[in-house]
Amino acid sequence: MKMDLKIEKKNVLSPTCTEAGSVEYWSCSDCDKLFADEDATEEITDVTVPATGHNWEDAEIVKVATYTQAGSKKQVCTECEEEQTVTLEALEYTADATVEAGESISAAIEAAQNGIQVACAATITNNTVKDMKYSADNEWAHGSVGIYVLTEEADSVTVTGNTLENVDNGIYGYVNGAVANSETAKEDNTFTDLYEEGYDFYETPAAADAE
Repeated sequence: MKMDLKIEKKNVLSPTCTEAGSVEYWSCSDCDKLFADEDATEEITDVTVPATGHNWEDAEIVKVATYTQAGSKKQVCTECEEEQTVTLEALEYTADATVEAGESISAAIEAAQNGIQVACAATITNNTVKDMKYSADNEWAHGSVGIYVLTEEADSVTVTGNTLENVDNGIYGYVNGAVANSETAKEDNTFTDLYEEGYDFYETPAAADAE
């Protein structure tokens, strides 16, 4: 039986990405109760419809991530068009090529993501690595390295007299001290047409330095 109450209808309020909405309901100003029907026979306590949250879609790469620098991308919500910038973590090396005795170094370079790569004591001198730019539209873009030194043995690798031409990154030392002539590597090797200025020679800080 319908009671003689002051009932007011509340229409559906659609939620947005950030604000909650509500279902259709009736509110009684006499008893401060909420009802699912106009006759006030079905009391309810929660009329909230949660916010939908943003529906992010990638819009563009703002800065390409490399082995030493984080990148960023812009995202746009397809519902409300709000924008946000998301950090892209610096790349980690995942590919390699091994040259066995009697095999061709140039063939290995062509098959690898990087050019010359060493993980032991070595001298790398008078080589030319050229035309090695990875420009695909993904997080690995411009992440290739002409000469990549992986060993953590301080001063175990000498890199001198090499030419790095039309490559993304010149020489990359995995940890401080891995390249014996690191302080003069820029002068001891020739760099032409790199992806960005300052990508000729750099090192990943040693664990102790990074703390």
